[in-house]
Amino acid sequence: MLLKADTIPNLCSDVNVKFRNYIPHDKQLQEGKLAPPKLPKFEDPVATEPPVEEKKEDPFMNIAPKKPNWDLRRDVEKKLDKLEKCTQKAIFQIIRYFIVK
Repeated sequence: MLLKADTIPNLCSDVNVKFRNYIPHDKQLQEGKLAPPKLPKFEDPVATEPPVEEKKEDPFMNIAPKKPNWDLRRDVEKKLDKLEKCTQKAIFQIIRYFIVK
C-alpha cells in the first residue's frame, strides 16, 4: 500500500515529540521541549560525620624491631635442643635409679 502525498502531512501532525536532552532549533519543535526534572536534594551521610582522627605515632618508635631477641632465639635454639635431650636423659636415669633401688 502506497501513501499519497496529501496524507503524509496528516500523519506527521499526529506525532507528539518530546525532547528531554535535546534543545531543538525549530520553533515548532520548541513546544515539545520538557522541563528538566526536579531532583531531591541529596545529603551525604558520610560528609556530615566529622572525620575520625587517627592517633599519631612517633616515627622513631617504629625503628626498633617488634621482637628484639629474635636473633638470640635463633642462635641459642640448637644449644637448647641439645640441653633438653640431656635433661630428659638425666631425668630418666634418676627415675630408673629410684625404681631399681
